[in-house]
Amino acid sequence: MDMTGPEPALHDGNDSDITQDPYLYGFRRLGEQVYYHEVQTSDAPRVPEDVPPPDLIILCSWLYALPKHIAKYTNAYQRLYPDTPILLLKQDGPDLMWRPNAWQMTNLKPAVDIVKAAENGKNSRLKVLMHVWSNGGSFTACQLADAYAASARAESSGPGWVAGPVTLLPISALVIDSAPSIPDMRSGFVAMSQGMPSSLPGPVRKVGGALMYSFMLSASVAGRILGVEGVITGMRRKLNDAYGAFMVRGVRRVYIYSESDELVPWRHVEMHAREARNVLDKRVAGSGKEQVKLEKFVASRHVGHVMVDAGRYWDIVKAQWAKVVA
Repeated sequence: MDMTGPEPALHDGNDSDITQDPYLYGFRRLGEQVYYHEVQTSDAPRVPEDVPPPDLIILCSWLYALPKHIAKYTNAYQRLYPDTPILLLKQDGPDLMWRPNAWQMTNLKPAVDIVKAAENGKNSRLKVLMHVWSNGGSFTACQLADAYAASARAESSGPGWVAGPVTLLPISALVIDSAPSIPDMRSGFVAMSQGMPSSLPGPVRKVGGALMYSFMLSASVAGRILGVEGVITGMRRKLNDAYGAFMVRGVRRVYIYSESDELVPWRHVEMHAREARNVLDKRVAGSGKEQVKLEKFVASRHVGHVMVDAGRYWDIVKAQWAKVVA
């Protein structure tokens, strides 16, 4: 998909901890697919914010997202909330396809450590704005929540330990862009195929596509036979878990989606939003409509809404955060 933004200015730098990608300049690569932008302190006076900014922004990019496309969002967030650090989690496919869950939890440890470090020294609950794109980013967000809870359990266990309430990843506002879909082989295959290099000859791409489709089909059949929950089904369930990180403590949620999205149909998104509202309404009548918002675009394609109307897109994000701190 073409989401090319303005060419960023190149920077010179010798700090080996800083990624040399010109589009994500200033982000430290902490691990596989984990990047962190720490706010640089300055002696220059800051203009007071009308709305208190997030303590931390967590961005979970879509499958195979290129840095030059991700930068359209990281740059915007740096302008909106210049005093807020940004944790970026990329998604390049193996987690969804074949990488063992234990391996994924280990890979996410640097991200968990960043969240915990941000929590240290705060007298109140950490205020986090999480923004996810597509099924890939939504899956990553769920994995981060699992990794955080597992880390908290490991730290609290010991002699005489008795299981108590799960320690949840702190989330105050959740922006879901172009997700989630329901399990669908066709759209899943299209999404995964985007990871194949465009430079491959046509026959090689066809063979690779056939092998990929066969693998996905085999995995789907095996999962049904063995009673194993599918990736998309599990992600949808976790996002609407009444006792999970994405639904408790008044988390505000907004879905940004489009009638023209060919990968994640708008009906799938609205179905998930209705489920979320029903879960919340069982807790407090009327809370579902208050906490879950829908923002439908008409002509934008998958993960392309900001390209159609950037003003509206970022107004949605700002309004969502303003409700958190109101």
